[in-house]
Amino acid sequence: MKKSIVIPTLCLAVLSTPAFEKAVHAASPTGTKISSSDSTTKSVTKYVNVDANSSLLLRSKPSTSASTLDRLKRGTAVTVYSISGNWAKVKVDGKTGYVSAEYLVTTKPSSSTGSSSSTTTKYVNVDKGSHLILRSTASTSGSVLASLNPGTSVTVISTSGAWSKVKAGSQTGYVHSEYLTTTKPSSTSSSSSTTKTTTKYVNVDKGSHLILRSTASTSGSVLASLDPGTSVTVLSTSGEWSKVQVGSKTGYVHTEYLPSTKPSSTNNNSSSTTKKTTKYVNVDKG
Repeated sequence: MKKSIVIPTLCLAVLSTPAFEKAVHAASPTGTKISSSDSTTKSVTKYVNVDANSSLLLRSKPSTSASTLDRLKRGTAVTVYSISGNWAKVKVDGKTGYVSAEYLVTTKPSSSTGSSSSTTTKYVNVDKGSHLILRSTASTSGSVLASLNPGTSVTVISTSGAWSKVKAGSQTGYVHSEYLTTTKPSSTSSSSSTTKTTTKYVNVDKGSHLILRSTASTSGSVLASLDPGTSVTVLSTSGEWSKVQVGSKTGYVHTEYLPSTKPSSTNNNSSSTTKKTTKYVNVDKG
């Protein structure tokens, strides 16, 4: 009788020990989460894969606006806890934060690969009369360091997405990658863009206006409001913006509203007044 009472009590004591709890967690299936915030179970080691002279930002939160905890060099080993979308939660040198998952690889990259690709000379390729803005950060909100003329040679240090980190003269900053070419644009091709000072016309609905701005941005100050059919001289076009001259004013407008043929006044009138039809209300009586 006494034995039957003692044995269950002893078993309960063993089952409640920390050693037993640890053994249960160790035997948990692979699908168990590390914590409620993590989406993966296994912490794996991965390596930073950026250009040799670049660094991967370790941030406090999975956002480009979050504070920077550290700058990780090429080949740095990190412990990956979880990956959610474009962000990976990692630990490195006692710091836990978030990095862009696309720059993590499973095998350590060689140092030679990064150094060879980091010294590339490219050239600014924009229309003559336009400039490529060199900014302090890889963002359109970064402060302007310089305005680079067409054909300017720059040393590309690294490229990440739409932005390239470059050195132009004594200044280092960021420019849009799409406006850099490996071959220097010829002066004839750039001069041909100046001879293309074509006349185009404002094509907006009657009663509307096309805004002429001081810069190629919706935040640029308003220089004038152009009526439908107004003729403008197009000096250059870059992306969705055209640099134009109207009378004594030079500014920027949206390219999509500039056709090469003058819209007829009848078209404008008809587009805004046509399709006026009379209809009647039809409801049940009572």
